[in-house]
Amino acid sequence: YGKYEDAVDNESAYEIITAGRKKEKEEEQKRKEEEQKQKEEEEKRKAKEKEEKEKEKAKAKKKSSKKTSFLGKTASSTANTIGRELGKSATRGLLGVLKNLFK
Repeated sequence: YGKYEDAVDNESAYEIITAGRKKEKEEEQKRKEEEQKQKEEEEKRKAKEKEEKEKEKAKAKKKSSKKTSFLGKTASSTANTIGRELGKSATRGLLGVLKNLFK
C-alpha cells in the first residue's frame, strides 16, 4: 500500500503554465495602462504649456500692435501706394514699347 500513502498534487503542468501566462498578461496590461496614463498626462501638460505660451504671445503681440498700429498702418499704406504706382508705370511703359514695335 505504499504507493497510495503519499499526497498527490492535483494541479497539472498545463494549469501552472496557464496561470503564469495569465499573470504575465495582467502585468503587461497594467504596465501598458500606466504608460498610457503617463502619455496622457504628458500630453495634457504639453498642451497646457503651449496654451500658456500662446496666451503670452497674444498678449505681447497685442501690446506691440497697439504701440505701432498707427505707424505700421501708415507705413503699409505708403508701401502699397508706391508699389501700385511703380507697377502701373512699368506696365504702361512695356505696353507702349510693344505698341510701337507692332505698328
